[in-house]
Amino acid sequence: MVKKCAKCISSFCVSKNLIDLSKYEWCCYVVEKKLVKIISFIFLLVVGYKMNILHDLVIFTASFCYIRKYADGFHAKTFLQCLTYSISIILLAIKYVSPFIEKHIVIRYILLVLLFYIFYVEATFFDRKFNNLFIRNTITVSFVVIFCEFMHNIHCSCLVISSMIFTMI
Repeated sequence: MVKKCAKCISSFCVSKNLIDLSKYEWCCYVVEKKLVKIISFIFLLVVGYKMNILHDLVIFTASFCYIRKYADGFHAKTFLQCLTYSISIILLAIKYVSPFIEKHIVIRYILLVLLFYIFYVEATFFDRKFNNLFIRNTITVSFVVIFCEFMHNIHCSCLVISSMIFTMI
């Protein structure tokens, strides 16, 4: 459906001489990517609003996307699979993982240290496929967690830690 819509928009752009015919495939790709982002964003906002978890959803998704942008990992084959997978991870993190981490302070700090080790030390010293932006983003998110802990915003801290956990999947 999204691909078909992207082709329609690209064909329209070619017919109106907005883009050259040689750029048609590129235009289809770019339009499809933008449509997927817009549809996903709107869908996530609606789900978050309906389930009364909009604030948590925004915090989790922002930190997850910030790290995941530069990490390898599972990628679904279709848009629908991706959306289903994303919603499942978000709900699992917000409803179960984050509250569990929030209740157990020792686990929270152990996870933070382990995650920092996995993301930074492993990537730096064992030459993993992570690039410098990934490492820098991970360190930034780690500092956000530490700042949240310092400001006694444990709930936010646990959401960000959860996003770090699910980034590894």
